[in-house]
Amino acid sequence: MLLASLPQLEFQLILLFSIAAIIAVLMKYIKFPYAITLVIVGLFIGFLGISGIELSKDIIFFLFLPPLLFEGAINIEFSKLKENLRPIIMLAFPGMIAGIFAVGLLVSWLTGIPLVFALLFGAIIMPTDPVSVLAVFKELGVPKKLKMIVEGESLFNDGTSVVMFTAILAIISTGAFSVQNTILYFIASTAGGLVFGLLTGYLAIKLLEKIDEPSIEVLITLVLAYATFLFAEYYLHVSGVFAVLAAGLFIGNKGKQFAMSPSTRIANATFWEIIVFIVNTLIFIMIGTKIPVYALTSHIALIGIAIFAVFIARMVNVYPFILVLRWFKEKIPLKWQHVINWGGLHGSLPIALLLGLPKIEHYEQISVMVYGVVFFSLIVQGLTITGLIKRLKISSISRLQEEYELDFVNNQAVKEARRTLSELLKKGEISQIVHNQLDRSLEAEENGLDEKLRNHMSGEVIKSQQYKTAQRKILIVKKDMVQRAMEHGQISDFNGHILIRKIDQEIEGLDEL
Repeated sequence: MLLASLPQLEFQLILLFSIAAIIAVLMKYIKFPYAITLVIVGLFIGFLGISGIELSKDIIFFLFLPPLLFEGAINIEFSKLKENLRPIIMLAFPGMIAGIFAVGLLVSWLTGIPLVFALLFGAIIMPTDPVSVLAVFKELGVPKKLKMIVEGESLFNDGTSVVMFTAILAIISTGAFSVQNTILYFIASTAGGLVFGLLTGYLAIKLLEKIDEPSIEVLITLVLAYATFLFAEYYLHVSGVFAVLAAGLFIGNKGKQFAMSPSTRIANATFWEIIVFIVNTLIFIMIGTKIPVYALTSHIALIGIAIFAVFIARMVNVYPFILVLRWFKEKIPLKWQHVINWGGLHGSLPIALLLGLPKIEHYEQISVMVYGVVFFSLIVQGLTITGLIKRLKISSISRLQEEYELDFVNNQAVKEARRTLSELLKKGEISQIVHNQLDRSLEAEENGLDEKLRNHMSGEVIKSQQYKTAQRKILIVKKDMVQRAMEHGQISDFNGHILIRKIDQEIEGLDEL
């Protein structure tokens, strides 16, 4: 009777979080993707007649989207992003735009829906959501470069999709179309968002430098994520997505390095991990509750066309544009391309954009296609991506390598702890007695880990991995030296490019191993 007396919203939240907690515990014992399980459970909840929290564009855009974007951005190392910037930009910008037009042309041709409305569907459905895929990547141990490409593309193609959605919707509303104005709007919205995000990130870092209190600093990052998105979208009319991404990247790299203590970094990482877990839990359950199963079954042919069009468009998004990267002497292995293609799941953002769509002409058809593709993508692609990765033999981490990595990082952590302990002694913050007592304990732990690492080193698997890592770094240094020799005129461009091409081929050979 107590639950019956609760207001409906509170009851729904308690129910959803209780279900999520039960699922999270079960997932420890049942190997099944968490996000997909939440969608299926959401479908079941919908069948029971429990509608869940009422979704709207404002709820997903202004409550859920900023933390998802910000958390993703603060956890990306800028150095890793820079290394993989070409494929990420190629997939997230020209690739995404080409995919949107491919969807629009195919859907319009196969269904008779006017092209501008079919393009609007393309802008809604094409952004990718790698939550389930990244969890699989982590479990199977795929190469870090592939993970970075998939994660980076997803972050940036969200912004491309939102800007294209806004531009196409404006064309439908006004009836006026100008290629020049559309291109200028895209550039201005994207660039404006990035600049504003860098500005707010810079100001936040200056504020964080003056504060040394983890709880307050974490709160500042929370305000930064929401305020950046809100001001960019509502007051400056630039891309809030790109603004949050820029602010998050700035905080995640410069902020962590120069403005946060170790305690703050730990608190910040824990806080955002919990926030994103809560947000994803609510989103995926509510997506399940909102999928109109009965409506989908009565539009099977239309949904089939939409799935086919999105499948072809994703191929257009990926393969030709990765092929273009060969001109820049960068090759992505074909089996990686298959994973990038099939791993481009469509989840929360398409639902958010659909909910923000006014009741325009062809709204019902667009709605059915979006829900149908999202359902197919999360269930079918989400459940088969593991098998694809295993079939292509992309997994790179064995049990021995996992143990080695854990011991290696733990060993480095203990060494850092001993250095910190010595600094505390030098500063007079602890006595010699306390230092000696704690240091003896850490020294014993370090010696034990050193012994375990020596045992790991004798194994062929670890030797092979270390050889591959060292060889890659050596080749990158050699390539940098050749490029600098070309810049200083010590070698002709012709001969320099021959050497660089040879080094690139050796690097590609390492990727194929």
